[in-house]
Amino acid sequence: MSTRPVDIALVGLGFGAHIAQEITAGDAGRWLRLVGVCDENPKRSRDASRRFRVPRLSWKEILASREIEAVG
Repeated sequence: MSTRPVDIALVGLGFGAHIAQEITAGDAGRWLRLVGVCDENPKRSRDASRRFRVPRLSWKEILASREIEAVG
């Protein structure tokens, strides 16, 4: 049985950056697919967006998205 990963966006990239790393390079990638990042610190969100190759999103964009299935 094959299941597809859940599309997740992360809000808050202090500790959230560690979670993003685990999703993109660790075992969690089997169950989760990082699709966006958000942080009130523009530099932190810009750096994470580049590092994990996902878009920077506002919290409003995350909530309005029909594609994002989970927020962490």
